[in-house]
Amino acid sequence: MRSLRSRPETVLLAALAALLAFAAPVSAQVGTEVLAQQSLRPYWYVFIAYSLAWLLLVGWMFSIGRRMRGLEHGGTGDRDA
Repeated sequence: MRSLRSRPETVLLAALAALLAFAAPVSAQVGTEVLAQQSLRPYWYVFIAYSLAWLLLVGWMFSIGRRMRGLEHGGTGDRDA
C-alpha cells in the first residue's frame, strides 16, 4: 500500500495554485479607478440581443422535446414527413 506522505512536487503545486488563486482578484482590480472615471453608455441592445438569443435557444429546446415526446408515443412528431 502506498504511503500517505505528500511528495514535495505536490506541495509545491498546491502552493502555486493557492498563490494564483489569491493573485487573480488583485490583478483584476488594476485600472478600476480609470474605468470608474469614464462614463460608459448603456448598451441595451446587447442585453436585448442576448435575451433574444436565449429565448430562441430555449424555444428550440422545447420544440425538440415536443418532437421527441411525439416519437416516443409512436407518432412522427409535430413535423410532417
